[in-house]
Amino acid sequence: MRPAEDFNQLPAEQQLSVALETVNAFAGWVMNADTKIATLSTAQILLALFMAAQPLSRAWTADSPFSKIALVALVIFVISFLAAVRHLGAALRPRLSTLPDLNHFVFPSVARVSAGVLGRVSTDSLVSQAWAQAHVLSVIAVVRYRHFSSALAWAGLSVLSVLVWLAAAGQIP
Repeated sequence: MRPAEDFNQLPAEQQLSVALETVNAFAGWVMNADTKIATLSTAQILLALFMAAQPLSRAWTADSPFSKIALVALVIFVISFLAAVRHLGAALRPRLSTLPDLNHFVFPSVARVSAGVLGRVSTDSLVSQAWAQAHVLSVIAVVRYRHFSSALAWAGLSVLSVLVWLAAAGQIP
């Protein structure tokens, strides 16, 4: 037998249990991505605050042979910081749209109906709805991890440009 046939031969309650465990696992991956995104966002904010607190006048003295390097590093920092922030924002953008059909595992969908409607549902329908929600959560997790990965690369360039700027500005001995 193929796995799909094996699954379909399970009692409806077991099918629902497997589907809900999958929803829970995928929700965990979304939360994991959110934690990483929040951590990287905090690091980017701290890096920007650090740069804002630096005395810029040292890097721009006419007699400094490194003033052009400092300027290029600062421009790269601004560009990479903005690119990282763009990806972090895109990763956290809420996706609250719902399909027109009721799904008991999607809070905007549940919020649209009265409480009395929620109890009238078959187990087969719940299994179908749970798998639909698992699919949505998997798509959200993939999008968030892709944006996190891009933001991480841009954040790395931000850190590198800050180090180059600090060296060119004479802040690092």
